Amino acid sequence: FLQFFKIFSFIVLNKEPDYLVLRKNTFKVELGTPFNIKPETYLNTEKLDTDVKKDVLENAKVTVDKDLNNIENFCLDVGKYKVTVSYKNEKETFTYKVEDTTAPVITGAESIDIVQGTDLSTYDFKVLYTVDDLSQTDVKYDTSTIDVNTIGTYTLKIISEDDYGNKSNKEAVVNIVAPLSADEVIVEETIPNADGTTTKRVV
Repeated sequence: FLQFFKIFSFIVLNKEPDYLVLRKNTFKVELGTPFNIKPETYLNTEKLDTDVKKDVLENAKVTVDKDLNNIENFCLDVGKYKVTVSYKNEKETFTYKVEDTTAPVITGAESIDIVQGTDLSTYDFKVLYTVDDLSQTDVKYDTSTIDVNTIGTYTLKIISEDDYGNKSNKEAVVNIVAPLSADEVIVEETIPNADGTTTKRVV
C-alpha cells in the first residue's frame, strides 16, 4: 500500500500543468475589429512558470471556424463563432461574438437654402449628406415641419438606422427663400468655425 501511495503521489506531483486557461468563455468584439490570433488575448497564463508561459504563447495555435483568408482585414461579420486554442495535446474552445452597437455617423450641410415652392418630395437631400456605418443603413429625411410655401427658417431631421437597431439623428436648418433672380446660382460653401471645424452651407 505504501509503495502504491508513493507511485500515486509521484504521478500527481508530476502531472503536467493546465497550460490553457481561458480568460472567459465568451469574447465580445465590435464589428470591424480584426480577429486576433495571439494566444495572450484569450489565455490567462499567470500561474505558469516563465519558461512555460513563453513557450505556450509562442506555440499555441488559435483557429476559428471560418476561412480568414477570404475575409477583408480579418474582420468577421456580426454573429457567433467557435474558436479553438490548442497547445500540445490540450485544447480549449470558446465563443467569439461579433456585435454591432455603433450608431451611424451622419455628416453634411448644416444649413440649406431652398427656393419657395420647391417640391420637397423630389428634392435630392442624399447628395448633401453622407452616412457612414459598417452595416446596411436606412436613411429618412423628415420635412414634416417645413412649410415650403412660406419664406422662413425650419428644421430638417435626418434619421439613420442600421440593420442592428443603432440609430442616429441630425438636424439641419432649412431656409425657404424667394425664387432666384436671373444672376443667382445654387452653390455649396464651407464656412470655418472658431473651434477649427468647418460648416457646409448650401445657398
